[in-house]
Amino acid sequence: MHLQRTYPCITPFLKGIHLTINSWHPGRDHEGWKIPYQARSELDDHPDWTMPDLGAPEYVTPVPFLSEDVSCLRHLFHPEHPPIRFIRITKIVSVSYGFGDASGEGFGSTFCLPNGTTLFRHGTWGCDADNTTSNFRELGNLVAALEDGVRTGDLLDAEIFLFTDNSTACYYKGNSPSKLLFQLILRLRVLEMSGQIRLHVIHVASSRMIAQGTDGLSRGDYTCGVMTGIPMLSYIPLHLSAMERRPQLLSWVQSWAPLPDLLPLAPVEWFWEGHGLISNTSSSTQP
Repeated sequence: MHLQRTYPCITPFLKGIHLTINSWHPGRDHEGWKIPYQARSELDDHPDWTMPDLGAPEYVTPVPFLSEDVSCLRHLFHPEHPPIRFIRITKIVSVSYGFGDASGEGFGSTFCLPNGTTLFRHGTWGCDADNTTSNFRELGNLVAALEDGVRTGDLLDAEIFLFTDNSTACYYKGNSPSKLLFQLILRLRVLEMSGQIRLHVIHVASSRMIAQGTDGLSRGDYTCGVMTGIPMLSYIPLHLSAMERRPQLLSWVQSWAPLPDLLPLAPVEWFWEGHGLISNTSSSTQP
């Protein structure tokens, strides 16, 4: 677990250890995964089903998933010396901004490429997705779009800012107890670990998805947002501060903050004033 803090890319490969340690708990299948609540409720009503609760055992049986995880970890830690992990890269090959959405039976995604063109992808789900959840479709759409972009070279070696209104996609920053969602997260990790992309997943409001056009694209509509030629960056005001986007935010914070004269800090002021190294002064700070 301490190594995971240094090398976040190994997070998915600790899942087998977690599943093994907790495999003795009630409500888990033979692979250690939690049985979905709905399926568990149906089993509870079955006369031949009982939820075993034998208490914590001295030993547990490794789940099948553990063998694959150990193999991956052995491969990652094969070098004689610990590999150096880059925290801040000095060179960005390209930066892409993209949106992804899945609505009902359809899906869509749009990416703004460095040359200014819009890469888009849309379609409908096949019968193999009939029994999947909307969360799986939302995240699956994003994973497939990125994999396609890397395969064609359009998103290869790129730093990508991906925007979605689906909170499940934020599992990418951590983990998921769902086997299907975990496999999708693993596919994203593989893309990053191999150095093919650097990904940032950002949650946005559904209204922004609709205005940007990807929501309509998932339904086959080409008449909204970026599909009509409006620049992608007009829907991504990352250059604006919170106060610039919502001027009344400061007065709202001051209404409940203990210091009524509380003032916001610019990024250049975060280190000195933010840590109290300089007090009661408005002098410019030094790096």
